[in-house]
Amino acid sequence: MAFNTYDEAVKFLFGFTNYERVVNFDYDSSKLNLRRMTAMLEFLGNPHLAMRAVHITGTKGKGSTALMITEILRKAGVRVGTYMSPHLVHLEERILVDGAMIPKDALVRQINTLLPHLEACAKSTEPFATPTFFEIFTGMAWNYFRERGARVAVMEVGLGGRLDSTNIIRPDVCIITNVSFDHTRQLGDTLSQIAGEKAGIIKAGVPVVSAVAAPEALRVVETKCREAGAPLYLLGREILLEEGDNGFAVSVAGRRVSGLRVRQAGAHQRWNAALAAAAALFLSGKFPGIGEAAIRAGLEAVELPGRIEVARRDPAVIVDGAHNVASLKCLFDTIHEEFKYGRMNLVFAVAEDKDIAGMVGHLVSRAAEMKLASIVLTHTGSPRACKKERLLPIFEKAFAEADIKVKIEWRDDVRSIYANALKAAPDVLTCFTGSMYLAGMVREILTDTGSPAA
Repeated sequence: MAFNTYDEAVKFLFGFTNYERVVNFDYDSSKLNLRRMTAMLEFLGNPHLAMRAVHITGTKGKGSTALMITEILRKAGVRVGTYMSPHLVHLEERILVDGAMIPKDALVRQINTLLPHLEACAKSTEPFATPTFFEIFTGMAWNYFRERGARVAVMEVGLGGRLDSTNIIRPDVCIITNVSFDHTRQLGDTLSQIAGEKAGIIKAGVPVVSAVAAPEALRVVETKCREAGAPLYLLGREILLEEGDNGFAVSVAGRRVSGLRVRQAGAHQRWNAALAAAAALFLSGKFPGIGEAAIRAGLEAVELPGRIEVARRDPAVIVDGAHNVASLKCLFDTIHEEFKYGRMNLVFAVAEDKDIAGMVGHLVSRAAEMKLASIVLTHTGSPRACKKERLLPIFEKAFAEADIKVKIEWRDDVRSIYANALKAAPDVLTCFTGSMYLAGMVREILTDTGSPAA
């Protein structure tokens, strides 16, 4: 059996276990391990061994950092494959070569290539023998990268690191962007436990670039690096970020790159850029084209959809996929420091397994500072989306107990919510946040309407 159409192939693909759409699942090595990944890659001829790699994990910022490194490599003339998740609008966004999505017909070919292996797995009597949706996509990514002649694979971890399907590689550099609370049911409810899962990508002798700041998380990362003989380069210690009137500069291991700029608002994006620049400098020994000019041009060119993205300027509409307390803090810090507005209307959707109480608490604590006038709650249609019956009472109770007068309502239609945002008064800033899936829905509206920021 082979698939002739994209719809047939994708329907087949979504028939496999997809933990991105499951609220609660057991996170242990009996179900999540590298045996399935090893077998699949052997069937494909081990495509991951045909290229160098950058491996990225972290609670937030890993997608931004991956795209920044991708652009730096492109500007250096290095063909680069990029693997990311989740997608915002198109499934094909997960697999990029030189920044371009895998074409639909190529995706169908990759699925057909794997069909004999997947059919054999389905007949196996071994428990948990069949690959998951994410594992299949990971294998297809590496195979496509090899077919297209990618020299470097930039691989973003899906969840954690230790048990992730991407953790089968020996990269040239590892990046742990940061550690904060998210996916606590799977990764642990302390920062040291979460850090232990993310530090699982550290390999013997491979340099680690990181912005981990919390002391208990940093101790775990430092211990793992010491045990593995992996040199650690920490932002603010071995990696220096210097702000200036003519951009910012990054220094690491005796090298300095100055005049750097990113288009995106927020100090956290300059932190991500510093990690990307440091990682690129470690790759420059293998690829001499990676120099100051490529780093400068790559960072300035990178686009980060769904990450404090200005969808419209008059009236202001911002789209951000913040889905934990730390990301929400970065979003609000950036809006407060870099945007001028009179009132904020917040549009919020969230997965039910997130720290909803923590996120609502942060909203309550900053309602006055952020000039919060109204909150529209909605859902994304994902099986994990928090529904009205649970979410609305949480918001109403929290704001009532804090005696904060903010209009709170539930609306189902994201398109009509966005249309109303465009009709807001000139001093109103509307912010869509709480979920990457909500960010993706707004991105799809922008694509459908052809509405650039205006």
